Amino acid sequence: MVRIEDVISSLTRDYREMIPVASSAIAELKDAKIEREGSQDPLHFTDLEFQDLFYQKVIRDPIATKYPPSISYQKNFLRRYIHEIESFHKEVNEEMLEFYLESLNRDEKESIECYKTYQMGEESDPNPDQLFTIKMAKSFNLVGLTSWEAGFFLGEFVLENKEMFEGKRVLELGSGVGLTSAVLIRHTNVKQLITTDFAPVILQNLRNNLEINGLTVENEDFGEEEWDEEGAFFFGVPEEEKEKRLLIKSLDWTFVNKITLERHLPLYGPTQILLAADCLYDLELVELVAKVLDCWLSLPETEEKRVAYVAQTLRLEVTISKFIERIKQRGMNLEILLNTKNEPEKIQQRFRYK
Repeated sequence: MVRIEDVISSLTRDYREMIPVASSAIAELKDAKIEREGSQDPLHFTDLEFQDLFYQKVIRDPIATKYPPSISYQKNFLRRYIHEIESFHKEVNEEMLEFYLESLNRDEKESIECYKTYQMGEESDPNPDQLFTIKMAKSFNLVGLTSWEAGFFLGEFVLENKEMFEGKRVLELGSGVGLTSAVLIRHTNVKQLITTDFAPVILQNLRNNLEINGLTVENEDFGEEEWDEEGAFFFGVPEEEKEKRLLIKSLDWTFVNKITLERHLPLYGPTQILLAADCLYDLELVELVAKVLDCWLSLPETEEKRVAYVAQTLRLEVTISKFIERIKQRGMNLEILLNTKNEPEKIQQRFRYK
């Protein structure tokens, strides 16, 4: 028999993370023998006692209420559970049924956004530092507004190598929803993180996500800094920004070259480590990313040798091989530290992703 706390914890985690309903813990409830407190008889998932717990602890979970999954996911999650109950010809909890019927009348177009709260580790009662809430778009067409496997993996790489970031200044490319950024700031003693992306909507969402996760972000006007083809830098870097621990900056790879980057030297010059996750999702981006890495590595030396760590989900072999080719053509040293297809055990998987 399984503990009721473990069943509710699994369901809550699935709901917060919007795990596909067909592979969620709901699909396993039929076969579950759940411990009933003070009784030898197992609790059945159709019992009103369990339904009440399900509704109060999972559907009305404080985190999922404040940062809800998409409306369609809420409907599908409840629909599946209610269908399973009715297949046993059992009564459905009134509050839960009312919540479900109300959700059917809600328009999915009310918002293109939703939230996922990811848990790090397998604890049934995780502490707040193990939870990361991310606001994202429901459409995968908005690449920078959703989470990707390489972002989870890069966050795990950071956790596995905390000492590497001790007292360092870090630049992150294509930060997207900010998961890796949040892991780095919350779980290492990094001296400074400059987290970057380009589109204003992505930058604003990045800022929101960092604040949701308890991180302090100074007031930023993402339009203040401009890069153009001639390499003009319009406003300069305010002196006080050099020592802020967390900065969000607009960085358009198209306009980055050795001249423009050197004009930003007070800010980017001291950075010692560069991180990038899933920035090579399109073949057209290979040359841009290689160029940015080359320009950054060519900046005046810091106390320690600069190093960049790039995590990439393998979609097309040609994209990776082209990137390796361009890196070598530009005279950069490249080392493949880890291939998780062959060496999955080298990094402890803390988040749930394939």
